[in-house]
Amino acid sequence: MQDLTVSIIQTDLVWKDKMANWPSTRNHAWKSLLIARAIENLSFTIGVNRVGVDGTGKNYTGDSAIIDPLGHKVVEAEPSEESVITATLSGSALNEVRKTIPFGNDWDQFEFSNYGF
Repeated sequence: MQDLTVSIIQTDLVWKDKMANWPSTRNHAWKSLLIARAIENLSFTIGVNRVGVDGTGKNYTGDSAIIDPLGHKVVEAEPSEESVITATLSGSALNEVRKTIPFGNDWDQFEFSNYGF
């Protein structure tokens, strides 16, 4: 697996279905779930959340981040600021983690059909 350099944009603009909408009152849950998704899937996880105040007065602090397969933060955006963060994700490091920790051995076999995928 090759390395991949990614950039994510934390902004106050929201594109329908393209960015999370976790308000600041739920930022602990947002951060915890990003870490949980990375660990349970043994994958890099990229979470992009909005910043600013919406039309109903809810505040969003962003807390966008890239998490490694073991749940450690690779990079995190500054809270409440529009920003671009960039990281290089190591394919060889991901493979090494997946060799060390059993991964996917208990998955059910299935395939999607006739769903437009």
